[in-house]
Amino acid sequence: MSILELPKLKKHDYPETELLNWAKFMNAERQEEFEEMAEKDQYIEKAYEALKNISADHEKRLEYEAREKALRDHDYLMKSNWEAGLEAGKKAGLEAGEKIGINKGIEQGEGRVNRLIQLLIANSRTDEIEKAVTDKEYQSKLFIEFKL
Repeated sequence: MSILELPKLKKHDYPETELLNWAKFMNAERQEEFEEMAEKDQYIEKAYEALKNISADHEKRLEYEAREKALRDHDYLMKSNWEAGLEAGKKAGLEAGEKIGINKGIEQGEGRVNRLIQLLIANSRTDEIEKAVTDKEYQSKLFIEFKL
């Protein structure tokens, strides 16, 4: 954390840093000082332009504030719409993934039951097919028996 004592800036000779430039800009009293600092850094130049706009006549200041509000509103709306779009996309993706998962599960389950029926037929246990299809508990035991 840095503490800036702006009145002490002129008393001491500090090394030139970005923080010092900002401190000098905030401490400037004459237009020449503001312009000098604006020439040194593009961000300070933007701040100086904003300061000039704010310092202009009342009508200009209102125009500037309206423009700044419009920009903030635009940024907010873009961000909130982006987030809403992400949520909608996320939901749609989850629903599609769930549907695919369910379909794959059904397909695997059907394949397992079909394989069980084939094994029952191959082992001459056709009389157990109806019970294997209708009784889930018995079906589970057969899956374990045939290692399916």
